[in-house]
Amino acid sequence: MVKNLASIRMGAIRFANEGAKVVVADWNGEDAEQVAAVHGEKGIKVNAICRGTIRMPMTKEMLKTRPTDKIPVRRFEEVQEVAELVVFLVSDQAKFMNGAAISIDGGYTVL
Repeated sequence: MVKNLASIRMGAIRFANEGAKVVVADWNGEDAEQVAAVHGEKGIKVNAICRGTIRMPMTKEMLKTRPTDKIPVRRFEEVQEVAELVVFLVSDQAKFMNGAAISIDGGYTVL
């Protein structure tokens, strides 16, 4: 599942098809753990990708006025960076990862 930082606090659940390899939803890490525990024995992996603000054409204008001083790496993330994490999570290299909430936000959540 891929979610934004705001949804960490919101915790809204939208369940998708059990056969899905990647689910885009507004879940939080606790929800990922619960769903992973219930469906793990069926071979279904559930991991949450907690992303920050992504630089893309649709956010270009907004990002011109948004400061990066609260992001330790001092920049917004790129789509490719999140995509690379998704590719890893659906690969055999992550076959034992289940129920994890992975932050990919340039360190924003550690401040």
